[in-house]
Amino acid sequence: MDIINEIIKELNKQLLFNFYVTEYYYEEYENKSINFGVWKGLNEGCKCKENNKIKIHEKKCSEIELRTHWEDILPRSAQRFEKYRENYFFISWQPSNETYKYILLNKSSQYQIVANDEECPYYFDACGIFDSFGNKLCSKYRIRCPINNIYIDKKDSRKSRYYEEYLNENKSLYHTTSKYNGTILSGFFIFQGKPCYYSNEYTWDTFNELEKGKGEGCKSLSLFNFNRYKYLDSYNRYSLYKENYIYKGSDFDLYGKQGIERMKKSKVGLFYRNYIGFNLSCLRTRRINDVDLEFSDLKNSTEEVILFYSRVSNDINYIIKVFGMITLLYHFLKNGCSL
Repeated sequence: MDIINEIIKELNKQLLFNFYVTEYYYEEYENKSINFGVWKGLNEGCKCKENNKIKIHEKKCSEIELRTHWEDILPRSAQRFEKYRENYFFISWQPSNETYKYILLNKSSQYQIVANDEECPYYFDACGIFDSFGNKLCSKYRIRCPINNIYIDKKDSRKSRYYEEYLNENKSLYHTTSKYNGTILSGFFIFQGKPCYYSNEYTWDTFNELEKGKGEGCKSLSLFNFNRYKYLDSYNRYSLYKENYIYKGSDFDLYGKQGIERMKKSKVGLFYRNYIGFNLSCLRTRRINDVDLEFSDLKNSTEEVILFYSRVSNDINYIIKVFGMITLLYHFLKNGCSL
């Protein structure tokens, strides 16, 4: 159900107009902080440090191990990456609070989405490529466009009409709302290697036996010919973990000396992307509200069918209903209403 969750989450996103970078965290802006991704956590285990060598295995230490040089490692829950290059990123939706779904549904919106080969409506200006389908976003005359270009470069190398946000002593992040053939910004993501299709997956290596998600990679295959992520910057894993308090102090012992050196050399990439796209010619023949309800019904039906199986029910009609919803979604995606 990754794709259902992704679509519903995307339809409820607001346009991004500005963001600012700071090394300090402000609680009053908590719902505006950018989430770059998730570290999946740590399984419980057992660790021995002797003669500067680290041994680790999963599951709690035995009584015999605890009498020697071994000690328990407590499990850790998943944790968000909230800092990048020692800074928090906060976003602003002003001057408009309109969501993607609102723009699709309402002709009275200050923004309109048109196909790539179409012109913006009369009295509207082009803002840039809005989504993975190549559709364009248009804004009503004299209404500000959302962020439509972003890059990271050397400090104090700002182009005309770009805002500069200092990341550290060497680099700055630059953004603008004035590049009319640019890419509309939907969000930031951190990946190692090639980005996964879905934002809750990643392809990272792990450097000890206890990290969750090791070797998972991109579990889901996209139904679509789709590459919506654009590369911005690279950073080392050790610094990313340290500044996000994934590990503190002696926690890095889990990796041993060689593991830490490998982690310092391991690079992650900062990417951004635009929104998930729809085939507008298809959407014009049906109401997006109906489409959204179908996605919601399918999601709810799938969750209910899991409970249904757990109770070993014999409600065959319910299975048929869920199967019908899945079939409907499949044909919706494959026959012109692609994402």
